[in-house]
Amino acid sequence: YYQENAKELQNIGEFRTQYSSDQAIEWYTRESFLYKIVNKAFRNDNMKLIYSFRFFIIDLFNELLREQQGWSASGELTLYRGVIIPATQIGD
Repeated sequence: YYQENAKELQNIGEFRTQYSSDQAIEWYTRESFLYKIVNKAFRNDNMKLIYSFRFFIIDLFNELLREQQGWSASGELTLYRGVIIPATQIGD
């Protein structure tokens, strides 16, 4: 996907050497290949990609669960992350 993109290749190298499971949220919210490719895999039901990133998806789920457990019962937290979806992908 990113053979010609030097910036993303650098991000991939950093991910490969520095990623740890307690950084899943941080990596997912960065402007990098990971957010783009994981979301694309889910939008397109690309099971091969989902399977390839299963370790990260599990880490992300577990980290979100830990964060949720740390929120106070009376508090409220709203998070947003937008994505532009082409009309051709809506309603498929």
